Amino acid sequence: RSVEGDTPLCDGKKRACMIYDAVVVLGGGPRGKDGLPPKWVRRRLDAAIEVHECCTKGRNQSSALRFITTSFGSAHVPNALDREGFPVSEAQSSASYLVDRGVAPSSILQESTSWDTIGNAFFTRLHHTGVRGWTRLLVI
Repeated sequence: RSVEGDTPLCDGKKRACMIYDAVVVLGGGPRGKDGLPPKWVRRRLDAAIEVHECCTKGRNQSSALRFITTSFGSAHVPNALDREGFPVSEAQSSASYLVDRGVAPSSILQESTSWDTIGNAFFTRLHHTGVRGWTRLLVI
């Protein structure tokens, strides 16, 4: 649904920014030759952008809601490389996608230690949510 729709996350009463401490966007493969995350990851990121727009709609200030992008990569396929030949993590690629579409870099945390979904959950908690006391997470 679009941000303008009457969704539980953006109904004008209980906005996601008041319900959740953070939005966790799972990785799903390295970026393609076009420099973008895979299409299924872009759908997740676009959903996170809708939440961001819902939280910042009608305001000149950014939301306190944080976004956590996850995953270093996959053991099954090689990581994409940057111009200097260094690996680009899935978390970094996803964070860049969010920034390019209006999410403030200061609102984004990256979990770039894990190599699988179980690791996404473990390291997100270890590095980000546990130390901040965040328990209300929207996982996309």
